Amino acid sequence: MRFSVLIMTAASAWCFGGISARLYPNLEPMKEEQEGKGDLSERIKENLRKEVNFMTNKITKGYLYNVGTKKFIAKAPGNTLMALSAPKARPLPISIFTSFSNSIGTYQEIMSLDSGDYSQYHSRYYGDPYYGSKRFDVYGGLGQKRLGLYITTTTANRMAITPPYYKGESAFKIRISSFCISVDSDNYLVKGQCVDDNNGIPTEENDRQLFVFCNAEKADACMGK
Repeated sequence: MRFSVLIMTAASAWCFGGISARLYPNLEPMKEEQEGKGDLSERIKENLRKEVNFMTNKITKGYLYNVGTKKFIAKAPGNTLMALSAPKARPLPISIFTSFSNSIGTYQEIMSLDSGDYSQYHSRYYGDPYYGSKRFDVYGGLGQKRLGLYITTTTANRMAITPPYYKGESAFKIRISSFCISVDSDNYLVKGQCVDDNNGIPTEENDRQLFVFCNAEKADACMGK
């Protein structure tokens, strides 16, 4: 009986250790603590810390990177938005917000955080919790194509961020009404018909509808995606 208990105990320890290693691969607390390398609880917190993406209740500042052109979205003349590369243009700082209206439901808005575009002091106007802050908008209404910036919520700027298009990657599509946001051949940000790749093989047309949110502190990591 004692022999079987010892076997079960050893097996349990092995199993638990294996699970712990898979769940927390970066943790070797006992070894480092014995070597006097810092407080155990603080090191566990650091090892468990994950990088937040962009769909949070907080303002997460970043840039929108277009996969097809390998360029960041920036402001352009005439209240337009284009995929441009530095030093020709400075990437437009943005944050993606989730909004809600009883008559509309839940949707996303892409807000400009550029100086003069965004205000932290908002007044609710016709159900818009971010009234006064500029957001990506099919400027002139859904009958138009090019995107610009507009100060309040309309059907021309209520969007949906899709899950990542490819498994294991972070690039997503931006839907508006029945359309997708894309970068056209002149590098303008536009509304267009949604497309797909060639049965898993990337195409330039589809890649121009794929975007990556790049954290402002790690924007260089997006290049070449």
